[in-house]
Amino acid sequence: MSWDYRVVRKYDKTTTKTFVFYEFHEVYYDESNQVASISETGVSPYAENISELMVEMSLYLDAFTKPILDFDLINKKGFESEIADYLRPENLSLKSLLEFSEDKGDLRNIEIEIRKERELAEDIYNEVCVDKSKQTVMDFMEILRKKWRRV
Repeated sequence: MSWDYRVVRKYDKTTTKTFVFYEFHEVYYDESNQVASISETGVSPYAENISELMVEMSLYLDAFTKPILDFDLINKKGFESEIADYLRPENLSLKSLLEFSEDKGDLRNIEIEIRKERELAEDIYNEVCVDKSKQTVMDFMEILRKKWRRV
């Protein structure tokens, strides 16, 4: 059995709307290289010295070269399930927007734009990172970092 870190899409369904977010999880594979189990909670880098932390970060970087897993599509036994077995939540949490918006009619349009932005980001991720080299992913991350620093 092998394992690695993977980026996992998760959903916070504690309110009337669903909030989408991403975490790293440990994923274990069976002999057929199918998901056999996944950590229940997200994980973060940890090491006892800087060299180990650098190796750990390299393993996390590998996660960006693979497709995003959907937490809700991993059934209770841990195995990947057919997407058709589940309904993906399509609503985002607008709780904070409701507090500050005077025109509640515009909130639906904002929600649609947020969803489109998330889907576009995942499309770009799939195109630029999945099945690419770590160097390609690092170059892309550097472009994103520079862009965020200008914002």
